[in-house]
Amino acid sequence: MKPSNYLRMSLCFAMLAFAVPAYGQDNTEGNGCGFCIRGRPKGKCCSFLIYESGLLSRISGSGQPSSLSKFLITTDLGLMFNRSNSSAIGASFHLAADYDYYRFGIGLRYRKWLTKKSALDLSPRLLISGNNDRIRTFRFPGFAFSASYSIYELLSIDAYFDIIRYEKKIYSASIPYETTVNETQTGLYLGASGRSWAVLALPIVLIVVIVIYGGVHGIGF
Repeated sequence: MKPSNYLRMSLCFAMLAFAVPAYGQDNTEGNGCGFCIRGRPKGKCCSFLIYESGLLSRISGSGQPSSLSKFLITTDLGLMFNRSNSSAIGASFHLAADYDYYRFGIGLRYRKWLTKKSALDLSPRLLISGNNDRIRTFRFPGFAFSASYSIYELLSIDAYFDIIRYEKKIYSASIPYETTVNETQTGLYLGASGRSWAVLALPIVLIVVIVIYGGVHGIGF
C-alpha cells in the first residue's frame, strides 16, 4: 500500500477513534470506574479505547514480493474492559499494510497490567480481507498474532506474526499457457507503536521514514 493511501485510512481510523462525546473522556467520577481515552487499570477506568499505530520490520518469513515490503504498518481501533485490577479483555479492528498489500481483520485482546504504568498485551487476529494483484490472489481468512509491552499507554514494543495463503500465477516463455501454485506468506516482525494521543502524529512519521528509505534505495512511490 502506498504511503498516501495508508495516510487516508489512518486518518479515517483516527476520526473514528476520537469521535466520542466530551463527557466520555477520562470520566472517573464516583467510584473511579468510567470510560477513558487512555488505558489505565481498574482503579482509574472500567473501559478504555484502543487506538494504536506502529511500524515494524520483517526479520524472517516467506513469500514477500518486494524489498520495501520488509516494513509493515499496523493500526488498531477497539475497546477494552478491565476485569480486575490486574487484567483487561477486549477486541479491535485491525489494519496491516506493507508497500504491496494490505489486509484487514478483527482480533481479541488480553492485557496484563504489570504496574500502573506498564502492561503486556496479547492479541490473536483473524484476517478477513485484503487486496490482490495480477500475480497473487490471497485466500482469506488468514491469521495474525501480536505481543506488545507498553509504557504509559503511549509507546509499545511489538512482536507480530502473520500467515496468509495465496495462489500465485506462473508464466513461462517456453510454455504457451500460465499455471497457478498454492503458496503461503508468513512474516515475523519487530517494531514499535504509538498509542492514545501519541498516535496522532505517528502515521506522518512512518510515511516520512518509508519515503526516505525508498529514496535511498531508488524505490518509487
